[in-house]
Amino acid sequence: MDFDDIKNKASETASDLKGKASEAAGKAKGKASEMSGKAKGKMSEMTGKADSDK
Repeated sequence: MDFDDIKNKASETASDLKGKASEAAGKAKGKASEMSGKAKGKMSEMTGKADSDK
């Protein structure tokens, strides 16, 4: 293996890791917004119940 091989392998690995990281970040973001959406729904459901109880 010469220097170019090593360099190419390194950049391949780096871009692969970058891809995996952004994929993971995307999934995390999706989960977070899903959670906050559910929480918002629950909150408005609760306030709706509280309003109708008055």
